[in-house]
Amino acid sequence: MAQRNIVKTAPTPSKKKDLPIIIVGTGPVGIRLAEELVARGCSRPIQLFGDEPWQPYDRIRLSSLLAGEANLSELHSPPKFTAAAVHCHYNCSIVKIDTSLRTVVDAQGQQHPYSDLVLAVGSQPFRPSIPGVDAQRVYTFRDLNDTQALMARSAGSRHVVVIGGGLLGLETARAMQRAGTDVTVIQQADRLMNRQLDAEAGALLRDSVRAKAISVRLGEGVREIITADQGLSRRKVAGVRLRSGEEIVCDTVILSAGIRPNIELARQADIGVAQGIVVNRFLQTSSEQVFAVGECAEFAGQLYGLVAPGYEQAAVLAARLCGQSVEYRGSINATELKVVGLPVFSVGELEGERQRSWRIASWVYRNRSQGIYRKLVFRRGKMTAAIAVGEWPEAKRVQEAVSIQRGVTPSQWLRFVLTGNLWPATAGSGVSRWPANAVVCNCRGLNRGNLSNMLAECGDKSTLIARSGASTVCGSCAPLIAELCGETAAKATLQRGLLIAGLVALLLAVVIPLATPIPYAVSVQHGLRNIDSLWSNGLYKQISGFSLLGLSFVGLYLSLNKRLKALSFGKFNFWRLFHTVLGVLCLLILLAHTGLRLGENLNAYLMSNFLALAVLGAITAGVIATESSLGAQLGKRLRRWCSWGHIALFWPLPTLLTFHVISVYYF
Repeated sequence: MAQRNIVKTAPTPSKKKDLPIIIVGTGPVGIRLAEELVARGCSRPIQLFGDEPWQPYDRIRLSSLLAGEANLSELHSPPKFTAAAVHCHYNCSIVKIDTSLRTVVDAQGQQHPYSDLVLAVGSQPFRPSIPGVDAQRVYTFRDLNDTQALMARSAGSRHVVVIGGGLLGLETARAMQRAGTDVTVIQQADRLMNRQLDAEAGALLRDSVRAKAISVRLGEGVREIITADQGLSRRKVAGVRLRSGEEIVCDTVILSAGIRPNIELARQADIGVAQGIVVNRFLQTSSEQVFAVGECAEFAGQLYGLVAPGYEQAAVLAARLCGQSVEYRGSINATELKVVGLPVFSVGELEGERQRSWRIASWVYRNRSQGIYRKLVFRRGKMTAAIAVGEWPEAKRVQEAVSIQRGVTPSQWLRFVLTGNLWPATAGSGVSRWPANAVVCNCRGLNRGNLSNMLAECGDKSTLIARSGASTVCGSCAPLIAELCGETAAKATLQRGLLIAGLVALLLAVVIPLATPIPYAVSVQHGLRNIDSLWSNGLYKQISGFSLLGLSFVGLYLSLNKRLKALSFGKFNFWRLFHTVLGVLCLLILLAHTGLRLGENLNAYLMSNFLALAVLGAITAGVIATESSLGAQLGKRLRRWCSWGHIALFWPLPTLLTFHVISVYYF
């Protein structure tokens, strides 16, 4: 990109309605506002002033330029408007605003009238008030001029100290380290990116940064930049002294300790300022025809140091300047990018989470083997913040949920705790992208790798099904098989009968051990004299006991029905429902057999095993019945765990029953 000469302003229009909209600032937000105005067909002239000599460029990629991953031409980002639509004044700063005359004065002393004035003047790096901060080889990293200075310095620097462990500081450290320079990041807070990440996420980021041979010092502040007199007018950097008294030898210091909005131009014009230029919901300052957007604007006491809120403000203001009745209601701070090569996502404000309150809750998912950490924060049941380290395909949907403070369902909570996701897998992350060992067909024990290999040989779904037997038993995996074969499958429906039977079984299995035992009749006139014979009369107890034994063997057969081809017949959906109803019947017979008594010793073990088997069986039925709403991967995983747990609990039962029968007849 070549420098441009100062562009003289166009002649002043004579009519007030023809006065231009003047935008001060050629950063990304100022450019976006001009683009939005042109796109909306703004009828007034538009003039754009900026103090940099460069054509618009992509500031977000400056760290890539510094690291040598991009060249200068790749950062050139031509605006989406023509020279006729927007009169651009590059290398021409505005030095004065006269709100009473509605004019601005440029660095050459020329006046420019305006109908509306927009300040998109951005911010500047914060320079801490410490000794040595004005020495040679102390840099900031904010614009293209800073980048060129650091590129020139990187070749001769041996040890760089970066003051500040935020996003920009870490990107600066990574870029400088690419030249073979030793780099140390000094962060005053107890973790990196402390405004975006919590302690655990910050620790993962710290480990990732250190793994790239970048030293990190947390909880440390720089008291002084040590300088050395080398016979020059300005002393050069020789090191830094920490608040603890420790000295670190270095030859370059980069300040990345935050930003400060550029407010001097507004202050000199008596426009209201605080931390930034104060604006209302119309993005209007204290002066009626003056507006502010981007990093310099302060809305409702908040500053936004990211580009996305600035773009939102630009869109709202462009609509208002074109006559639409819209308001700005604030933005959600969101970050989603790779920090030193590690994907990091943060949206919303985490400050409130530190307050101890029943109104605030958080959910966490960890997968240490894959380096994944995800956290959701809720206030009064509404999602208000989220953070993640590692890839998260749902990040965009989570950001949308935080922006509207969406609530979540119990099934989403369960899915998040188990898989780290809130929503079922979509076509973009469907069964074809599952791991090769992920089970698709539980009935046949077929995983995704098996089926993909068979499909490559078979070529179509019908041949695959005929060869593998997938989806021919219970049919619950039919949508997955269709998706694997490239078809759009109908969503499985809720199995209401199975769900109701499972809930009844679960209720009985919970009530039996918790309820008070039914008392024996104390006389023939007692109201229970006929009922208590069910668990006191030997004949009745034998009938109910052998009925339980027989039904248990029927249940065993039904569990083998889908696994052994020689034993299977009929539709499995029917037999699965029958199996669950059989469990309900067994529990009712158990109630009649025991009178709600858990027994002692061996009988207690037998009773506990039977009830645990019934509880897990009921849960399994519920999972299978609602599998379609849980999502493919979560549903399959829960179903597999519950099914195998149910089978594992069954195996002690025959042994316990055998000893129970022997003990009854022997003694």
